[in-house]
Amino acid sequence: MAIKNPYKLFGEPVEGALEKFLAGAQRDAGNNASAPISQPITPLIPAVNISDPSSYIILPGRKHGLYEYPDFLAAMHRLSHNSDVERAAKQLGFEVANSGTEQGGIKYIGNINREQAIKLNANLGNSTLTLRQFIDFKELLESGLVNKAMVYNGAGRQLSTADIQPIYNEIFEVRKPWRSEWLDAIFTEQNGDLFINYEHCLANNNLTPNKSEKLEEYVTKNSWIDVSSFNKQGLPTKKSKAQKLYYYFPVNDTVAGFCADSGWAVLGCYRNPLGSYPSLGVRAARKKI
Repeated sequence: MAIKNPYKLFGEPVEGALEKFLAGAQRDAGNNASAPISQPITPLIPAVNISDPSSYIILPGRKHGLYEYPDFLAAMHRLSHNSDVERAAKQLGFEVANSGTEQGGIKYIGNINREQAIKLNANLGNSTLTLRQFIDFKELLESGLVNKAMVYNGAGRQLSTADIQPIYNEIFEVRKPWRSEWLDAIFTEQNGDLFINYEHCLANNNLTPNKSEKLEEYVTKNSWIDVSSFNKQGLPTKKSKAQKLYYYFPVNDTVAGFCADSGWAVLGCYRNPLGSYPSLGVRAARKKI
């Protein structure tokens, strides 16, 4: 993945750009905060009900140390508006609309903050990719492109490199316009240690993590990272400019997302959870049953 030196981020000079991006979230938060809900929520769409399996990619189950997950289906595209999504959002107390367009013309929902994105997926019977799953998804797509490894859609058809390339490019290619998506990870400080909370579910109208763990060894400075060094929690453990992927390290009360622009591709674990932008969407995933 060829990435130029980061002279610009999201179309602005690098210096101060991330701070503006994160601070701008505070400005917009009042228009996007979830309204309180008085009744418990039952997901609208059962997890086994996928109307178009061919629009998903099978992410084979993996084991990373003590962390493992079963086979998943990861959507090829970020979540788009439809009648089910509209009903799910209204049930949660906010409105959604397509605000971004992928290079292939597929529209997707943006202008949702981190809580809304994760809740919306959960209320639809989806999950949101964890950091580790997202890295595995990236590696799966790359293996199909570089090594011609077998990659299948949810209907069981093997995908060609021509099928995989536009999906990979939409997420990771360094080009305009900038694209971004939320991932399922929030970082919190507990007794002086930083923890990662992930695999969130919707319980009593609140997001509750199924996993909360003290961070293992990870890179604690903003830097280019070695893409082969990710730990079981999906955080890099080594720096390197060889693969040209930039990383913002986590601190208390920040969340994770991924973005790419004309200057670089960034794994951001320093995101403001209240941020919402037209090109900041979310990808649906489901356990493969």
